[in-house]
Amino acid sequence: MAEKYLCFTLEGSLFAVPVGYVQEIASAPDSIVPIPDMPEHIRGITKFRNQALMVIDLKKRLDVCGTEECKKMIIINKGHNVGVLVDEVVGMVLLEQEQIDKTLAIHAFLENPFIKGIANPDNRLICVLSEEIFEASPQNGNIAATFLS
Repeated sequence: MAEKYLCFTLEGSLFAVPVGYVQEIASAPDSIVPIPDMPEHIRGITKFRNQALMVIDLKKRLDVCGTEECKKMIIINKGHNVGVLVDEVVGMVLLEQEQIDKTLAIHAFLENPFIKGIANPDNRLICVLSEEIFEASPQNGNIAATFLS
């Protein structure tokens, strides 16, 4: 059975996450407060809809180099909300599990645990991300709530 994925770009490359994790799409925040001693990919926290929201820089998380400004933030719900910075949101795509090639992903990303596979619908290469990428780190849990309490 086909599953819906939200597609977005990072430095011109297409990436996708299951729509079931997406709560909302918003503009990138103007203000992000850094949190000391956090991994580099955790940009900090921002206030979103009157709540603290941890913000993850997906380019740093995936080690994607470039200079394009992140214009959008995808709000992901994994038990707690996390804001994920991306360049642009492109749209939705329906993918069958058979369309997600795990072998190609292993060769391209050397067994990166955040890459679920590579899909090639309509001759567009899309890197499908695993849900683990949205975790700050296993030991940190909901950093934004902890930091503000």
